[in-house]
Amino acid sequence: MKFTNCWNTSRPSGFGLLFTHPAYSFYSPLRTVTGPVRADSHENFIHVPALWTNPEFSGTLSRGAPVTQCCLAAFQEVEMELTTIEGEAERRIQ
Repeated sequence: MKFTNCWNTSRPSGFGLLFTHPAYSFYSPLRTVTGPVRADSHENFIHVPALWTNPEFSGTLSRGAPVTQCCLAAFQEVEMELTTIEGEAERRIQ
């Protein structure tokens, strides 16, 4: 399932948005899929994916019920070097 909305946000350059399930919203029959949205280079609608977690639920969500939470997140390019664990470090984790 995906929530399509018409939110319009403005952020400083280099910042994006992190969408997640609302904190302390355990009663909801759905769960928002957490993920970053790199929206600093274009203006467009934001579509938020969600999972329907309660197949027994029948009805509608209450008006104003929280379905997603949005946080400002700093994005920057990073360089990473990934290596294989070897030698003494490998022995320690076995």
